[in-house]
Amino acid sequence: MLRKNRQILPKRCTLLLILIVLFGISCGVQLQAGQKCYGTYECKPGLFCKDGTCTNPGNQPCSVTNPCPEGMACRFKLCVNTSRLIACSVTNPCPPGSDCKDSYCKLESEGSTCKSDNECPVWLVCDLVNGAVCRPGKRCKEESDCGPEETCENQRCVEKRVSRACQVDEDCNVLEGEQCLNGLCEQR
Repeated sequence: MLRKNRQILPKRCTLLLILIVLFGISCGVQLQAGQKCYGTYECKPGLFCKDGTCTNPGNQPCSVTNPCPEGMACRFKLCVNTSRLIACSVTNPCPPGSDCKDSYCKLESEGSTCKSDNECPVWLVCDLVNGAVCRPGKRCKEESDCGPEETCENQRCVEKRVSRACQVDEDCNVLEGEQCLNGLCEQR
């Protein structure tokens, strides 16, 4: 009987070790924006799985029936990373010039309708694509006007895109206007 148990124990340990290694490897994978996914748990922090692709939730449409993923807040019908917002409450009021809305400070004029940047205060930009409202943003004339993780596009500081290696267009997020150029996924 003792000999039989000695043979079973190593087999169980080996099987357990194999499962731990396999599970550990699969849990360590963190997919980049634009890569195929089955669930948000596979995507890098700050991304979520939408329509089978890891996606940056920033500027994604949102509503009561279409909420933002964890770590994002719906601000005037667009998902915004909560790390860019100032949290507020009854005991933690907003600074002068802003009001507390949905647990985050709302800047003066944020959400007001506009037709151009000139109709928004200098700390806001006019978002004509997503509702024609004033939103937090930084205007720029050149790259040096923006932060280290940003680039200047259409006179706006926007997050730099991470280019991914590719061989054909299908390796890129074609739905978001990417194509494979010189081995990298780039915007068209």
